[in-house]
Amino acid sequence: MKKYILFMLSLLLTFSFISCNKKNYEPYTSLISDSVSDEYSVDLEVDYWTGEYFEKEDMENKTCFVFGNSYYGSYSKSIIDKMNSYTTDIYVDNNNIEFGLRSDTGELAYINLMNSDFFDTQPYLPEVNDPTDTAISLSTKIARDYVDNIGDYTQIFDEPVTRYKERDGKTYQITYYVVTFAKKINGYFSSDFIAVKVTSKGTLASIMIGDIGAFDNTTLSFDTATMNQSISDKIESVYKKSKLEVKESNVDDQKIVLTPNGDICMYSSIVIDGVDDSNIETRTGVRILTFLGKRSK
Repeated sequence: MKKYILFMLSLLLTFSFISCNKKNYEPYTSLISDSVSDEYSVDLEVDYWTGEYFEKEDMENKTCFVFGNSYYGSYSKSIIDKMNSYTTDIYVDNNNIEFGLRSDTGELAYINLMNSDFFDTQPYLPEVNDPTDTAISLSTKIARDYVDNIGDYTQIFDEPVTRYKERDGKTYQITYYVVTFAKKINGYFSSDFIAVKVTSKGTLASIMIGDIGAFDNTTLSFDTATMNQSISDKIESVYKKSKLEVKESNVDDQKIVLTPNGDICMYSSIVIDGVDDSNIETRTGVRILTFLGKRSK
């Protein structure tokens, strides 16, 4: 009987969560979507991206084709990744290469080629002559396979990261280059992007694909001042209920995203400096979704 009651309570909470996430919001409504896990964290008001994996039943094995190679994997788990409007189904092949496919279209969402064999061999290979140029060239070539017009995307070159490994008393190194192509909407970067990781050996390491085409055929118009005021008002209201007095809040990052419900939102990462009830200065943060409109059908 106790297990039955717990099960029913779980179902009720699940239905409540789904109903909350399906609610229609007026333009410029700002809601807490994420919060730093510290003593000054605030309650979430909407949570499309829990970061939690779940399993589907009766899922078939799938094959994906990437850069001239095919990968056949068994279903492992699913997730709605942050800032995506779709569910990603994850598969693993016999070599422990993991890839994700969009559940709505079957298209590639990501692939990670960095398995144990990769780390056992790649660091010891010779470097290419111009690893930066090679990374940009290879990333651009790959990105063209997944976006209609690469010219519509802004290229972002991350700071390279170098790792070292020792073998037989000798130190070897491998550098990772991440090149991202991101689409801007109304001057803001969006969740429509593709990021390609290439090594200094000229090898593809991974591909991460965002919500490609999410904003195609959609005209978005909003007032920046009204949006930012909504964000400020939300910060003021939620921290009034806490023991933290906000002294200053600053936008760390903002991206236009599409929720699983088809709402176009500004996803803002906010850094908050304040003073607690013991007069101790502290820093925390929240992420806020501000609803701006609906995606065009």
